[in-house]
Amino acid sequence: MQPETTSEDVPMYCIANKGDGFTNQMFRLVHAILSIHLQHRPALSVSSMSTDWMKNERIPLSAILDIESYQQYVQEHYQVRLSLADHDREDAIQEFGWVHDLHGPKFRDLLTHLPFRRTPRIQKYMDEYGSLYPNIHAIHLRLEEDGVACWSHAIHPEEQERYRQRLVDRYRSLIQKYITTPMESTLILCLCHHPENEITEYLRQDSGFSVLTLEKTGDRELDALHDFMVTTGLCNGVFIGNYYPPSRQWGSSYSYLIATRLGPEVCKIMIDLHQLEAPEYVSSRIE
Repeated sequence: MQPETTSEDVPMYCIANKGDGFTNQMFRLVHAILSIHLQHRPALSVSSMSTDWMKNERIPLSAILDIESYQQYVQEHYQVRLSLADHDREDAIQEFGWVHDLHGPKFRDLLTHLPFRRTPRIQKYMDEYGSLYPNIHAIHLRLEEDGVACWSHAIHPEEQERYRQRLVDRYRSLIQKYITTPMESTLILCLCHHPENEITEYLRQDSGFSVLTLEKTGDRELDALHDFMVTTGLCNGVFIGNYYPPSRQWGSSYSYLIATRLGPEVCKIMIDLHQLEAPEYVSSRIE
């Protein structure tokens, strides 16, 4: 008989590393579970998640996940006991895993089975707009300053602005090329932290399509979760995102998570943020 595992024996993982967004925190959670599984260890605990990458505010994972059903899934399929901790221990492990770093299929499986809670706020958006528009498309606009600084690899503000303008032009060209449903029956969900930008302005003033940007809460990662839930619940046409499968190592983890949750009826149009002129990747399935 094996000795009983004590709390001191159970590794703790911190998923709320400073600067991490909503999806990267979910990647940290999945990476932690998979690491314990591959080490043939029986249990782990994880701390709370950050509500905003610029703040030091936390909420328990149970606030956004049906944690009991996920604990059961992890136990049954990976033989790992997952528990939640109220605070970080001094020896808490901080590791980040990309979808292809460890065992890819198992990483994707754990990510796909994350059971996010559908709050009344999210359900209200889905009920209201799902009944109004038969054609619903979505665009993940990565135009925020931190994203532009990261993907452009530019130091000087002028270079970053040139990159941003090229990215705006790329989004606009993809909208014109791929979103062809009748204007009167079409809604475009714009996923962005700042609702007022060149693309939302173009869509509202020049395209003729109806546009929806969700009301913000003031916490960026919770806003990202709400956008994610509404998009994966409503989008049935085209999704334009920023994860480029041919590179496998580059792109937006948020775009990746959305694309893998959308069904095969949705056409995924993915661009390479490092090479904006590269041909877009078009597929019904993203892995």
